[in-house]
Amino acid sequence: MILILIYKETMQFHAQDFPIVWLDRHRPDGQQPTDIFATLDQLLSQQRPFVFIAREPAPTELDLHARIVRKMAALWVKDNRLQIRQLIRATIVIAPRPEQQRDLDEFAPRFEKFWGYPLRHQPDHDAALCLAAELLAGPPAALRRRAVRNRG
Repeated sequence: MILILIYKETMQFHAQDFPIVWLDRHRPDGQQPTDIFATLDQLLSQQRPFVFIAREPAPTELDLHARIVRKMAALWVKDNRLQIRQLIRATIVIAPRPEQQRDLDEFAPRFEKFWGYPLRHQPDHDAALCLAAELLAGPPAALRRRAVRNRG
């Protein structure tokens, strides 16, 4: 998932289906963390909303490299907060098992606080694509939250 840069293995982005950006938990040989931020910058520079879909949940252990990259990610997020909130609709994790879904539900608030957009899950590929289409058709998450609060 796009805990991308904070786990043992960094993420690889596949944007050939943009505005769907697929995430894989394997770093290509020689890829540096700065390459990942450059890729994120390129995605944001398109000025079009998009959704990340991770084919599997990320592991939970952190190593020293991941902690360093997480600090870099925090700086990148700080510098790009407005665009992130406007353009990235969500990260959707394909999580078929109930225990994976429960773990993601527990982690989602921390994820959103750090990254500035929601973490969602779906049980399979098709459901993830349906949710992505729904999110891309609607307003950014920040506007959806305000509308819900205003209704209540």
